[in-house]
Amino acid sequence: MNELGGKLSRSLKGVCPELTICMPTFNRGRKALKSVQLMLQNGLNSSWQILVLNNGSSCEKKYYKDIEKISQYDNRIKYIEKITNTGFARNFLDCFKLSESTYLIFVADEDIVDSSGAAKILNILQSNPMLGAVRGSVAGLGGVFRGNSFTFEDQILESKSDRFHKFSLFNNYMSGCAYNREIVIEHNLIERVEKGLPNHEDYPHLYLSILVSAVAPVAISSIVLALEGESSDDEITYKDAYQLGRRFDQFVHLRD
Repeated sequence: MNELGGKLSRSLKGVCPELTICMPTFNRGRKALKSVQLMLQNGLNSSWQILVLNNGSSCEKKYYKDIEKISQYDNRIKYIEKITNTGFARNFLDCFKLSESTYLIFVADEDIVDSSGAAKILNILQSNPMLGAVRGSVAGLGGVFRGNSFTFEDQILESKSDRFHKFSLFNNYMSGCAYNREIVIEHNLIERVEKGLPNHEDYPHLYLSILVSAVAPVAISSIVLALEGESSDDEITYKDAYQLGRRFDQFVHLRD
């Protein structure tokens, strides 16, 4: 496991949370703080937890300190700060290692998880324990349409062909995907992704979704699980992954 700085926050009243909302973040403390505050204000269930995994940020530290302060009195927040930046892919994978619940939902630090949608998606997972993951729909925060907003149909995908074509290939946007952590761990999928990590630095979640689809049924849903916030075009640390060449490289690695 990567070296971590600071203390690990305690579980909710000594009990594992029912659901963990995972927010891997780097150098975007202002956005992360705003998203955390919005999720708390919008009725986050008392048995859920938001894991904010700070990847050794060197900028906007004061906002991360504010998140840490919130975690000290609100058990629904678990804040962990790494000593060094281990890269997006490892930060994403470490969310599986540092969470304690069976079910995880991922959200980018400019987005939020819709609480009512999360409750419905959680019910689908708990009612269908064989599911490895559920891909929820994405809408724009405040009703503003943004580039990753998309509405899926409602379907449990049984055949491997459907899992691949209707789930895996549509999972390039991290926000709005819920995983059954026990199935991921049981099939050693984190280790599989780690072995090929140099080829999947930008989209480890896409590779993981393909692996999940190979070992278990998955589902897509019209339920809005994530609300997409406004990203910043001038953030140099996030530009490379969206360049055309890097996207082509990713699909070549997935093909191989």
